[in-house]
Amino acid sequence: TASETVISSTSAMLTALPLNVRGIVTGLRISYGKKARGRLVAESRVVVPTVGADPVDFDVTATIRDAAGDEAATATVSWRLGTF
Repeated sequence: TASETVISSTSAMLTALPLNVRGIVTGLRISYGKKARGRLVAESRVVVPTVGADPVDFDVTATIRDAAGDEAATATVSWRLGTF
């Protein structure tokens, strides 16, 4: 489940970045709410902050839910965003 959560978070972030902004992962935290069984769905939604001349640190959270909709895991990926 950890890899699915990270992939969901990273995909959401990279598709939301403007063409002149790059992102570097600086950290990852995962918490597990319950044992994951059966069908799982990972979801992450991102609204990228405005990035100017100075780098911006930004966290993106992704959640994995089981078939009942209960939270099985949550990952927070920390990013440093900058323009180039």
